[in-house]
Amino acid sequence: MSGAERWAQIGEIFHGAMERRDEDRSRFLDSACGDDAGLRAEVESLLAAGEGAGAARLDDLAQGPWSGLLEMPLGKPERLGPWRVLGEIGRGGMGVVYDARREGGEFEQRAAIKLIQRGSGSQQILGRFIRERRIVARMEHPGIARFLDGGVDEAGRPWFALERVDGSTLTDHCAERALGLDARLDLFADVCRVVEYAHRSLVIHCDLKPANILVDREGHVRLLDFGIAKVLWEHGASEETRDGERPKTPGYCAPELFDGAATATTTDVYSLGIVLMELVAGGGLEPPRGFDPTAWGTALGGAMERTKVDVDLRRIAALATHPDPEQRYASVEALRRDLGRYRRGQPVAAAPDSWGYRAGKFFGRHRAGVLAGGLVVLALVVGLGGALWQAQVAARERDVARQEAEQNEQVKTFIVDLFRSSDPGDPSDPTLTVQAVLERGLDRVRSNLEDRPDLQVELLIAVGEVSTSLGDFAAAQGYFEEAVAAELGPSDRDRRRLAVALTGLGEVKAHLGEAAAAVVHYREAQAIRARHGGAESLEAAETENRLGVALAMNRDVDAAIEAYGRALVILERELGRDAPEFLKTRANLATAYRIRGDYLRAQATYREVIDATVRRGRDRHPHMVSYLYELAAISRRLGDLIEQERLLIQGVELSRELWGENHPTTLTGVNNYALVAHNLGRDRVAEELMRQVLAADIEQYGPDHSYVASSRGALARVLVELGRTDEALRELEAAGRILAAADLGPFGLSLHERGFAEALLAAGEVGRAVARADRALELERSSEPSSPEQQTLIFGTAAEVKAAAGDPGAIELYAKALAVHRDHLGEEHPNFPRLLSGLGRLHLARGEHGAAAKALGQALDRFRAFLPPEHWRAAEVEAALGELAVRRGGRVEGLEALDQAIARLAHDRGADHWRTRAWAARRRAVVELGI
Repeated sequence: MSGAERWAQIGEIFHGAMERRDEDRSRFLDSACGDDAGLRAEVESLLAAGEGAGAARLDDLAQGPWSGLLEMPLGKPERLGPWRVLGEIGRGGMGVVYDARREGGEFEQRAAIKLIQRGSGSQQILGRFIRERRIVARMEHPGIARFLDGGVDEAGRPWFALERVDGSTLTDHCAERALGLDARLDLFADVCRVVEYAHRSLVIHCDLKPANILVDREGHVRLLDFGIAKVLWEHGASEETRDGERPKTPGYCAPELFDGAATATTTDVYSLGIVLMELVAGGGLEPPRGFDPTAWGTALGGAMERTKVDVDLRRIAALATHPDPEQRYASVEALRRDLGRYRRGQPVAAAPDSWGYRAGKFFGRHRAGVLAGGLVVLALVVGLGGALWQAQVAARERDVARQEAEQNEQVKTFIVDLFRSSDPGDPSDPTLTVQAVLERGLDRVRSNLEDRPDLQVELLIAVGEVSTSLGDFAAAQGYFEEAVAAELGPSDRDRRRLAVALTGLGEVKAHLGEAAAAVVHYREAQAIRARHGGAESLEAAETENRLGVALAMNRDVDAAIEAYGRALVILERELGRDAPEFLKTRANLATAYRIRGDYLRAQATYREVIDATVRRGRDRHPHMVSYLYELAAISRRLGDLIEQERLLIQGVELSRELWGENHPTTLTGVNNYALVAHNLGRDRVAEELMRQVLAADIEQYGPDHSYVASSRGALARVLVELGRTDEALRELEAAGRILAAADLGPFGLSLHERGFAEALLAAGEVGRAVARADRALELERSSEPSSPEQQTLIFGTAAEVKAAAGDPGAIELYAKALAVHRDHLGEEHPNFPRLLSGLGRLHLARGEHGAAAKALGQALDRFRAFLPPEHWRAAEVEAALGELAVRRGGRVEGLEALDQAIARLAHDRGADHWRTRAWAARRRAVVELGI
């Protein structure tokens, strides 16, 4: 074996070992190195360097067999693995980046490939290269270029491939499009979210600058170049260079690193602060010769002042770039959240704390008429009252106007007194929140306005709307019920006020899942308006919109679409097509299209709504969260899981900014994102997120709530795919106890029994799995038909279980599940190829080779269309196709395909995973039978 071949062998084994968990690595090396002790020693030496064994180990490495590699001249290769190298993109001190295209196989793919470069300090270059490859292989985020492949070239030089990102640097993108401040801050917030993900993954980037932040053609930010990143999952002397020796980019590197201080997350905070300064000041500045970081920060701060950047924005940037890391924002999330407060007109943490500052911010926010999405009365009080009131006076009879003016003055006096009693400078309550004000004022609503039920109802409606927007539906229901029960007069105006209260009560019922009751309340409200005026009013349009939502929840989709149509006619006439109310109703119409199965029309409508919302500068509006969630759901139906993931991340981050971590809307998004991660094979990420949702559900609803049972069931499904079936069964037992006590009927229990059957099958307890699957089928048939998706899950799992038991009824169940999919969900839905895969394996076991080939081929095509190339589900199908090839007489190529698929399963799921073991056993059976 030549020297180059030897180094290529070392590199291949090294990269294979790096991709394995610590507990699997030793077994892999036993197999790969065999009795070649020298080979194993070289690989372990390289692994030690990659794991951060310190500078001394890397020095040894540079003197060892890889030292020749480090001095090797770097020429452009023609091929790297399956990639054809097209040309050079760029180069730096650590490597050259090439544009490449994958050749061979059934699909084309472009990549940016980094190949190591020799040079001064080569032992450090090698260590950083190894570290960067390991970092990017671990990272899974839409804002980070995805790791595609890795290996060594013919000379033994390591390389790795990332997805190719076409776009401009952050500052160039903003300048080329002359973006305004809001658009620039949106992009900066997206950058912060990517860096937050890196920090949660225990990675500090250490080189954040516009050149390493691209904006792609779709306007999404992508973070590049982790070549000098610090990893916090390693212990001890974990870096191949001391922080003082770490390469630095003048202008962006934190001051403490020039003094050789340790790297921390605040290092990235500083760099982001400089990037923020450049964005809002317009860029165009260059670090001076003889760079002084303090002077540079001062220069940028002056540029911000000269360009009239708002004082609070300057304060935020100054705090992020404070020379003392202890005085900066403690995290990137803290920086981003303070920017969110600035954009919402709230007091920022970077500003000096004072009563005048916070009070001014508070009333400045609400002068625009926004109080947690619902307190309209306050809008009249603090600024809009005069202008709006004069318009109303001109349109009404004089006696009605006098009555309204008197009421408005009473409401104004009441709320001003209420806010005076809630002093924002009170040290016992340093944060003046809407909820605190409401809680202090509820008793006064009832006692001070006892003789004015009309005013009581107005305020109860306002408080109910605020509570609804805050997710406190139980409290909101009480307020609306009190308003509905109030003894109002017979006048048209009082009757219309009652209609508003009924609409609010209907919305709460819808949030609580009582759709039928919501429909009743909405129709009562519309009947009142038909009798007492207002049938063509904006209030009527809003009620029609909410009626559509409730009807859709009640599965009366055609009636829902008709209700939305009536609302849109009024809204377009009164407000125009760009009004938020019009767009919200259009979004609901899109949801109805989705429920009806018209996914392309639903997707197009939602994209129109989102584009119009962004054009109006309302991309941080609460409605955007639901728009993003719904478009994500549609993307899933169309098989685009990557797009679903991107939209959910965007929606969850916005929900966190608006309502916090534990708001039901945030938790819904986190739960859905966990399911996406699960579908994409990222089950460890899914487990972490689902445990967060479970903990929040227990805290909010108690340990025995049905939501907790649902969360436990979802977690169990992920645990099954992680191979931890014992834990999964314990979660399902706990969920079963909750469901039994809740008496939810067959609808909820059938899915639970289906989850139990899946877990028991994974545990190898086929008999018990059959019993649970039969119970799920019995429950499904004993009730009204469930949703198409639930039917396919139950039929599909029952078919898989019965196939494992040799029950011929499995074929019929697969046929039912596939028929429901085709009729209601379409063939692009992610569950469809799973059913095809199971059906193909069943045909294979029955010796029906033609039917098996057809089903398995279709399944593989669809998996490749929406899953990452190396996903384990595709590997399972390829294993079955390998077995099929053996059974059809292609023994050599079939066994080779089978072996490759099993190796991929072992790599992705683990050698001891039940799926890997099952396919290994099937391979042994094929060989032993001599097929």
